[in-house]
Amino acid sequence: MVTKGVRLGRGRTAEVYEYGENEVLKLFLPGFSAEAVTREFELSSLAADSGLPVPKVLGRATHNGRSGIVYERVQGVTLTRWAIENPLRVRGAGRILAELHSAIHKVQVDPTSPVPSQQESWARTLQNTDVPESARNSLPQWLAAIPQANALCHGDFHPDNVIMTAQGPMVIDWMTGTRGDPAADVARTWLILSTPALPPEVPMKPLVRMIRHYFRESYLQTYLKISGIPMADILFCRRAMAALRTAEGILGEREYLLRIIDAPQAP
Repeated sequence: MVTKGVRLGRGRTAEVYEYGENEVLKLFLPGFSAEAVTREFELSSLAADSGLPVPKVLGRATHNGRSGIVYERVQGVTLTRWAIENPLRVRGAGRILAELHSAIHKVQVDPTSPVPSQQESWARTLQNTDVPESARNSLPQWLAAIPQANALCHGDFHPDNVIMTAQGPMVIDWMTGTRGDPAADVARTWLILSTPALPPEVPMKPLVRMIRHYFRESYLQTYLKISGIPMADILFCRRAMAALRTAEGILGEREYLLRIIDAPQAP
C-alpha cells in the first residue's frame, strides 16, 4: 500500500504530497465537498482523454477521511516563476498561456456529460457575491445574456495553473472546469491578470506589476489572433465575471472589481 510522503505544496483547497516515486497525491482539505473532488477527477480525466497537456490522472485515494486524487508527478516550475526568472520570457509566456487557453476551448463537451455548464457553476456562486444591491439584482440578467455553449472551459486559468516541464507546459487544477462560452472564461483570466492585489510577501511589487502588464497584453493579443473571438465578446462578459469574482473575497481586490462593475458598458 502506498502512503503519502513529504508535502510538496498547499493551496486554498488542497495539499499535494509525494506518493510513491512518480506520483503525487492531491489531498483535499478536511470538510471539502466530495462532489467538488469528483468534479475535478472527471474534468482532469476529460482533459487528458482530449489530448490536452495535463498530468495523467491515476486514480482516487483517501487518507484519514480526506478525499484525494492521484496524479502523475511532473517536474517543473509555474509559468509565473518561469517568466519572472527571466523577464525576457514575459511576452513568450503570455503567448504560451493564450495558446493553451485556445486549445482548451477547442474541445467540445457532450452536453449530456456530467461536466457542469457555466450557468450551473455560476448559480452556486450568486448568493456569495459581495456587490451593491443594484448589481446583485442585475447579475442574473448579465449572466443570462452570455451565450450558452459547450466549449471546455477551465474556470480558473492563470499562469500559476500552468507547470513548465521538460515535456512542455502542463495545465493543472481543473476543479472549476465547465462547458460554456470561451469569452467568459477569457474574461475571468483577464481579470486575474489585471488585479492590483499582490500577496504581501511578493518583493519588488512595481517590477512585478510591470511584468504582469506585458504578460497580459501578450496573452490577450495572441488569444484574439488565434481564436477569432472578438474583443467585444470578452468585454461583454467582463462585468458579470467581476461580480462573480467578489465571492472569493480576495484581499485587496474588491474596489478594483467594483470599478469594473460600475463602468459604463459598450452598447
